[in-house]
Formats: sequence, C-alpha cells, structure tokens
Amino acid sequence: MIKINEEISKFKTKIIIVTGGVMSGIGKGIVCSSIGMLLKTRGFKVDVMKADPYLHVDPGTMNPTEHGEIFVTEKVWTYEYGEVVSNIAELDQDFGNYERFMDINVHPSHNLTSGQIFMTVLNKERELRYAGKTVQMIPHVTDEIKRRIYQVIAEKEGETDFLLIEIGGTTGDIEGDLYLETARQLFREHGKEKMCLIHTTWIPYNAPVCEFKTKPTQHSISLLFSKGIFPDFVVCRSEKQVDKAALRKIALYSNLKEERIISNPNLDNIYRIPTLFEEQDFCMQILSHFNEQPRTNVRMIADQLKEWDETVDLIDNVEKTVVIGLGGKYFDHKDTYYSVREALMHAGVANKCKVIIKDLNVEKVTEETNLKEFDGILVPGGFGERGAEGKITLAERCIDEKIPYLGICYGMQLAVVAVARKLCGLEKANSIEVDPETPYPVISFVKGQEKIIRYGGTMRLGSYEAILKEGTIVRKCYNDEEVISERHRHRLEVNFDHLEVLQQELIFSGVCKQDENIVEFIELPQEKHPFFVGTQAHPEFKSRLRKPSPLYVGFIAEASKSSK
Repeated sequence: MIKINEEISKFKTKIIIVTGGVMSGIGKGIVCSSIGMLLKTRGFKVDVMKADPYLHVDPGTMNPTEHGEIFVTEKVWTYEYGEVVSNIAELDQDFGNYERFMDINVHPSHNLTSGQIFMTVLNKERELRYAGKTVQMIPHVTDEIKRRIYQVIAEKEGETDFLLIEIGGTTGDIEGDLYLETARQLFREHGKEKMCLIHTTWIPYNAPVCEFKTKPTQHSISLLFSKGIFPDFVVCRSEKQVDKAALRKIALYSNLKEERIISNPNLDNIYRIPTLFEEQDFCMQILSHFNEQPRTNVRMIADQLKEWDETVDLIDNVEKTVVIGLGGKYFDHKDTYYSVREALMHAGVANKCKVIIKDLNVEKVTEETNLKEFDGILVPGGFGERGAEGKITLAERCIDEKIPYLGICYGMQLAVVAVARKLCGLEKANSIEVDPETPYPVISFVKGQEKIIRYGGTMRLGSYEAILKEGTIVRKCYNDEEVISERHRHRLEVNFDHLEVLQQELIFSGVCKQDENIVEFIELPQEKHPFFVGTQAHPEFKSRLRKPSPLYVGFIAEASKSSK
C-alpha cells in the first residue's frame, strides 16, 4: 500500500457520506447509487465505498439468510494482517446496486469492515508501530478508518470527482459510533467545501390517525447533533409520499431549508428513484453545496435521463410475460438471490417481456412436482447437502420435459450430476460436497482447494476468462465471441477424471483460458434439448439494466418461445 502523507488535505475529490437513522434496510445503498448515477449524467467521475460495522473481514462466511446476497467483484484484493492473508472479492450486496446504477466496477478494497480495521490496528500494535503508546479507539482506530478512505482517494486521484461513502447500520448503533466519529473528524479537517452528509431516515405513517410521525427522525437527527455531525440533506423514506407539513417539521428540526428535505416514498421499481430525486433537484442541490456546476450541457443531461426512463418503462409496460422457477433453498431472506433476480429482469427488458419469478423450494421438489406453469428453470449458486437432491431432480425433470434450464455455479455442478446419472449410466454419481464416498465423483475440488480448512477468502474468486467452443449455445449467447470473462465464487468443479464418459452426452462449451482443465460452461446438444446450459461462473454479477448478461438474455429468449 502507498503511504498517505500530510498533503492529503489537498486532494480534489469531494466526499459525500450517507448515514441511516431509525432502522436498517431503508435504502441507503439505493440512495447512494441514485446520487452517483445522477452525478455521472452531469459529467462527473464517481466512486463509492461502504463502511460495514460488523466484525467480519468480509461477508463471505455469512449465511445468505443472515445478511442477504454476497456480491463478487471483478478483481481480487489480497488483504494481509499478521500471518493471515485473505483474498477479498466477496462484498456486501449494496455493491451490486452501486455497480448496476453507476455502471462502474468497484474495487474490493472499497468495502471497509470493522474486522479489517481492528485486525490491522492490533497487528500494528504487535509490531510496535505505535511507538509504545496506549492504543485506543480514538485516535488509533479512527485514524485507521481515515487512512483506508484516504488510500482510496490517493490511488484514484484525478480519476474521481466524488467519493460516496455509505456507513452501514443506523445512528445509535454501538458498533457504528467509530464511523460517525470518523465522519466528524473528516468534517473538522476538510469542512463543508469538500464534505457533504446525507441522512436517510424512515418516516412511519400512522394509518389510524392518518398522520406521518416525525418523532423517530427527530431523535435520529438529535443523535447526530450530539455526535457533532450536522446533516446537509435528509432523505425521508416512507410508505407513501410524505406531506408538506411533515417535511417542514423535519426541516425545522434539522436546521435545513425545506428543499433539502428529500421525499423518498416506496416505489414498485427501484430504478425510478433517480427520476424521483431529479424531480426534487436533489443532484443540483448537492452540486450547489459544493459550488460546482454540471460538466455536461442541459440537453445531454435530459437525453441521458430520458434514455434511462425509457429503459425503466420496459420493465413494467410490456404485454408478454415469462414465468421462471427459481430453484433455491435460501428464501428466508428476500435479498438472498438479489443479483439473479435483477439479471433475470434485465434480460426481460432486453427481450421486451416481463419476467415473473416464482420461488421453487428445492427441499420440496419431487418427481411429482408440477412444473407446467414454468417457462424456464434457473438453479442458482449455493452450498451444502441440504436441497441438493431436489436440485438434481429439477435438472432431470428439465431434461425429460425439455424445459429451458440455466444452472449457475452449484446449479451447473448438480446439472452435471443429473446428466451423469440419467444419461451416462452413473447411477450413484454425485458431488463430493454432497457425498464424499460416491463411486463417481463427477464434481470434485479445484486443484489446491481440497486442503483448505479456513473458509474465509479462500475460494476461487474474481474474474476469469473462458474460451468458448464454436457452434455452441453459449457462444451464440455471447455474440459468437471466442473469449469472454465472468466472475466466480466456488471451490469445486467438474472432475476431469470423468471427462470421457461425460462428453458422451455433455458438451463442455467453455473452459478456463488460464487452466483448460477447469470447465466453465456445459450444455446438452441442441438436437437433444433446446436450452440446457450451466456455468461455473456468476454472470449475474456483471448484469446491468442497459448491459444485461448475455447468458441470461439467451435463457429468457428461449424461455419466451414457450411462454403461456
């Protein structure tokens, strides 16, 4: 890492910090993403960070039902602390929205967690890097947080006009206090000329008395005041449009002009939020705060926003529908398969159809499960024995009934197991993750992964290139490109020891460019099945509203042919 010197105070990048109040899950990430998108339409270069107060190094070891989806970045960052090294490419799901809205690739070092910070501080203490001083939360921990922020700014100097920083959790959380204190110090050091704080809060609506209640927001803002932080804008998330009386009350209490209180009611489509903010001149007010002017003309801004709106309209305003069964098991948290759902929706826009996604619990799937309502089946990534047989059954049923099938990561691996059992005569074939004693381990460890006992940051992560076989379904999906790149998160793969027997039925339509023994794409021949495809990658992580995943687009195109 480069050293941050005292001249960092001269950096040109301006910082926008987004905090939350009242409760978590009110859309700070979408607020961040929408602001970034609107700044980009005005010609500014934007980047983003997130500070997560949890003690994990990254979310990679969290159960999806605990924290939602784990997003994977393009690059891998090797994070070192003492004798432990972790490869970080697994990030909080908010990074998916950052990338989708702002059309950027975020570096994994931009996800800052308390686990990373504390490990670094303790390691420095063990190395006597604090010269024998008493190591404390302030200044040593807050200094390390600032160092990480300055590190990002210094490395992107000249490439970033605005750095958006979302502070996870809510104001008042014990674990988040250090980040709020860091924000206070940043304001003290750099002033309002380079700093802006946007507080996102929830305004509950009390239906029996037909009144918006501002008291929780007042308490949240009061807590910020007590920490020496004064918001420049307040974004009011609510069940419906907040009335003027409530907005005036919040403006008065937060010592802001009324136009700096931004209404953010629930919308059916999150991609309409930038337009909602634009209608309230939110972005122009932020620029005014920094004494900045747009770098693009009014016509260009209007054209970009119109194009965005027209694309968003295609999500809802189409007649044709396609019903996709999502064969998973993590349905306790609605955000578990967030990027998959988004990629399916993006693919629907590309095919001018509305994609209806129905959860299909693989723990309940049997040979008798009725699949006639589905135009296609997608089995996403996952881990473990639970529900594995249901996923295999789904793949077998799709083979029999010629239902378009797309297997992602674990969904591809278990599709290979289904083909091995059903078409290749290997009745007890399995993945060694499910059955370590299987006589036909058609899915086994990637070389070097079998001895790993520490799970965090050790999988095959990040972007890898694949060579696609000519004439295959997959290659057609990728516009006949020979070499493509997708992101990965796995430690098992197709076992090349069973290559010969599997290739009697399966086409290995893509292999890793760096190691051709790693299978990246599989498919059944088109004369046997219209679309039975699997990939070891996670193409959903690169899918964006106006740049949908080619593989998902191809899947929905095939599914739409048989839509009811």
